[in-house]
Amino acid sequence: MLSQFVLFLKGFAMGIAEVIPGVSGGTLALVTGIYSRFILGIKSIDLKLLRALFTGAFWRALIDRLKNPRPFDAEAAGDEATTVAFFIVLLAGMGIAILIGIRIIPALLTDYPAPTKGFFLGLVLASIVIPYRLMERKGAVEILCLIVAAFGTYALMGIKMDRSAFASGEVVLRLSAPATEPLTIPEGTRIGKRLPAGQRHSIIFQTTGDFTIGKGQSEIRVPVLAVEAGTKHNIAAGALQMIVVDKHSPAGSRQLADRLSVHQPADWQKQKGSDPALWFVFVCGAIAISAMILPGISGSFLLLMLGLYRYIIGGLSDLLYYKAWGNIAPLALFTLGILIGITAFSRVLAFLLKRYPSPTMAVLIGLMLGSARRLWPFQRTLGPDSVNILPSTADPHLIATLALFFGAAAIVIALETVGQRRDASPEQP
Repeated sequence: MLSQFVLFLKGFAMGIAEVIPGVSGGTLALVTGIYSRFILGIKSIDLKLLRALFTGAFWRALIDRLKNPRPFDAEAAGDEATTVAFFIVLLAGMGIAILIGIRIIPALLTDYPAPTKGFFLGLVLASIVIPYRLMERKGAVEILCLIVAAFGTYALMGIKMDRSAFASGEVVLRLSAPATEPLTIPEGTRIGKRLPAGQRHSIIFQTTGDFTIGKGQSEIRVPVLAVEAGTKHNIAAGALQMIVVDKHSPAGSRQLADRLSVHQPADWQKQKGSDPALWFVFVCGAIAISAMILPGISGSFLLLMLGLYRYIIGGLSDLLYYKAWGNIAPLALFTLGILIGITAFSRVLAFLLKRYPSPTMAVLIGLMLGSARRLWPFQRTLGPDSVNILPSTADPHLIATLALFFGAAAIVIALETVGQRRDASPEQP
């Protein structure tokens, strides 16, 4: 059962990675040594397996595989019971990790963005040694594949999110008296409607940058952008009334909420913004899962670029923790897209790994190198976007970020070293 627990932990690591924009579950599959089995296992899910589900022999074999897991080999990849037993344990770990991650990871990225990204950057960069070791050839073709994949992924990671469909407008933030010193309202300050105690906010807008009320001034007009609005984007003047303080709010929001009043001077009836079409949710599920099984390209990042990250993560969180039953339909279609996308793409990837192993591994290395752009922990905000910068020695999170970066790299190298020694050791009787 120890091997099953280890597999569960590997699934847990993959699940946590999938919640973080910029980190791929495929990278963690490589790090933990189950990438080939993961891809071949998905590929083996077909009509033959579905027919086997209706036989007693399959279920007896499945119970046996769960109790006595078999080591992976080419034969086991085609064994329906072995495949299902593998995914039961792996997906249990991933599922629990996602349920925990959607509650914890957004807060970590909000409160400790640099250390959190530093840890995963170390994880991704150190993981490059794994596909490099698996390359049988390292010639001109492999180098070209690596360079093209690296630059292509780097460019993809720099694409700005399309916010044209997001509801937007302006609010006035007002002090009760002129400021005696400049007061900064940070990017991401959350604006919402005043609600009775116990009710959660379903309409949230955020400031699109850092804004300052100067000394002697008492108010400022700031642009805001919807992050949780859905079909309720057309709201009347006066609907937004307060600074919202919750787990997603930037530091200092409580003090701002005590000092500032919020006024929405005009109707936003003509503003853009709506829930995405269900067909689009389905397509995005297929795209995101295809990215998940590629090291270096994060499904969460692609959802972010497609404008669906908060919609899906927030919708799942609301369904699980606030019983938002209306989210079932889009989440079900998203899941269907995932199932179809992963089934189709895994076959393509399995073919490439079998026919062109070295060029494929070179492409995976390029994907991981290019993804470092998204995970760079030191950034400066420019309006609604961020740009990568060199770290400053005055950064209070510099030491923690470097420690987590090297700690993550050490974990990967240690796991790879143990794996190499295990592979080199003779089989025990």
